[in-house]
Amino acid sequence: MKFKDFLLDVFIISCYILFWELMVKGFKIPDRILPPPTAILSAFLSTAHYVLVQSFSTVIVIVSGLVPAIIIGIFLGACISEWKFVRKMLLPLVSSSQVIPKTAIIPLFLAWHLGYSTTSKSIITFLISFYPVLLGTCLGFSRISDDFIFLFKSFGASRLQTLFRLKLPASVPHIVTGIKAAALYSVIGAITSEIFMGGQGIGYVINFSSEKLNMEMTFVGLTIATIIGSLFFAGISIFESTFVKKRWGGS
Repeated sequence: MKFKDFLLDVFIISCYILFWELMVKGFKIPDRILPPPTAILSAFLSTAHYVLVQSFSTVIVIVSGLVPAIIIGIFLGACISEWKFVRKMLLPLVSSSQVIPKTAIIPLFLAWHLGYSTTSKSIITFLISFYPVLLGTCLGFSRISDDFIFLFKSFGASRLQTLFRLKLPASVPHIVTGIKAAALYSVIGAITSEIFMGGQGIGYVINFSSEKLNMEMTFVGLTIATIIGSLFFAGISIFESTFVKKRWGGS
C-alpha cells in the first residue's frame, strides 16, 4: 500500500468517526444505545491496562490457532490435490466439518476434560481458519499448466520433486490469499470462542460489558477486535506485496 493510499484511508475513517460523533450528539442518542467515539475513547483510556492484557490473551488464541491452520491447511491441500485416494478419503470429511457450527462443539470440550481453556479456544480458531488455506492451496495446484508438469516429467523429475519445486512454489500467491482470509477468520474464531467460553480475552470483554449494558466498553472491545484483525491482515498484505508479488508477479 502506498503512503498516499494510507493517508486517504485514514482520512476516510476519520470522516466516518466525525459523522458518528455528530450524529449521536445531533440526534441526542442515549449512550446506552450508541455511545459517541469520544465516550468510547474515554472508556479505553480509563481501562487501558486491562484492555491491553485482554488483547494479549486474544492474540495468543489467534496465533495458536492460525499457525497450525496455515501448516495443516497447506499440507492437506497439497495432499488432496496431489493424490486421488487422499482426496476421496479426506475431502468429504473436511467439507462436512465446515457445515457444523463451531459453537455447537463447545460442550464437547467439557466432556473431553479440556474445559474452557486457551487450548479449547485455539481449537475453535483453528477449525474456523484452516479451510481458506486449504482452498487456496487446492486452487493454486489446479491453476498450474499441464505443460509445466509435462516439462518436469520430460526432465525425469520425480513426483515429489515436481511437488516441491513446481507445484508448491507456483501455488504461493493463491496460498497467501487463503492465509489473508484465514487471518480474518481466526480473529472471528477467537472472539467467538471467548464470548461463549468466557474467562479472558476481548470476546469476554464484549460479552461481559454488553450484559452489564456498558456500551462504551462493549464498543471498546469491538474496536480493539477490529484493530487486531486489521493488523493481522495488513501484516500478511505487506508480506504479499514485499515478497510474493515481486517474486511471482501477483499471479
